[in-house]
Amino acid sequence: MAVGNFRYTGGFRFKETAIKEYRGEYPPEYELRPGDILLVMTCQTAGGEILGIPAQIPDDGRTYLHNQRLGKVVVRAPEAVYPRFLYWLFLTREFNRELFASATGTKIVHTAPSRMEAFRFRLPSVTQQRYIAGVLDALDDKIELNRKMNETLEAMARALFKSWFVDFDPVRAKMAGRAPFGMDATTAGLFTFNQDVKALVPRYIVPSLLLLALLDAQAELLLKVESSGHGTGKLPSEILLAHPITMPPVDVQHRLSATFDTLLDRIALARQESRTLAELRDLLLPKLLSGELRIREAEKAVEAAL
Repeated sequence: MAVGNFRYTGGFRFKETAIKEYRGEYPPEYELRPGDILLVMTCQTAGGEILGIPAQIPDDGRTYLHNQRLGKVVVRAPEAVYPRFLYWLFLTREFNRELFASATGTKIVHTAPSRMEAFRFRLPSVTQQRYIAGVLDALDDKIELNRKMNETLEAMARALFKSWFVDFDPVRAKMAGRAPFGMDATTAGLFTFNQDVKALVPRYIVPSLLLLALLDAQAELLLKVESSGHGTGKLPSEILLAHPITMPPVDVQHRLSATFDTLLDRIALARQESRTLAELRDLLLPKLLSGELRIREAEKAVEAAL
């Protein structure tokens, strides 16, 4: 586990980043437990944007080890401090700015445990801490639920696209004398039943189908970019334009795209909702921690948003 596994908005991003595995011996105190809070102590950007960003160790059956570039939070007075309240405190701009102001280094900036411990803040009662954390967690849980739902919807759309337009499962089924799985007779009738047709290249592609075609070809395009010497930061237009895409005629595309449009619309709506919830969370965070906003008022705002 390293700094690169952290999201700038807090938490880990294990699915999008590489996880290093260690199989040798290690001191037992390096082993982390589910719920442990870690803080980023090193930032590779000059602005120090990720300094102090927190994440909690998940309870996913894996064993995670402490990294020297990460600070582990130890609560020595659990009767006075609720750990999840601290998690949200560490996500405030005030905490990040104070760490950056005292950081060392230029291109790579560093902080230290003593500088983190020097941060001063308002500490409400444990009961209030739990309520504050609960309000913010409710928003975060909904954002995470939307993210997981979008992953599922995108996987469904990509699998369906691959079945129809890459593997030609409906055509293969009809050739074998079977009805295409999960498809009504009208839709099944749109697929070309001709063994001599190798590729259809229309002059226009419906946007939703083009998007899914590019997502399906993502790995292949990445390999082409790497082998071309352009690096991985940019997709040259000549590689993109030279990539073949097999599609039915435009009128058929329009009739078939309704299925995909429905899934993509649901993904777009969930993303927009998550952006709205994130904005509300970021607005409530400093007001709740400073005491400017009452907990009940924040709860009403969250209930209205959810």
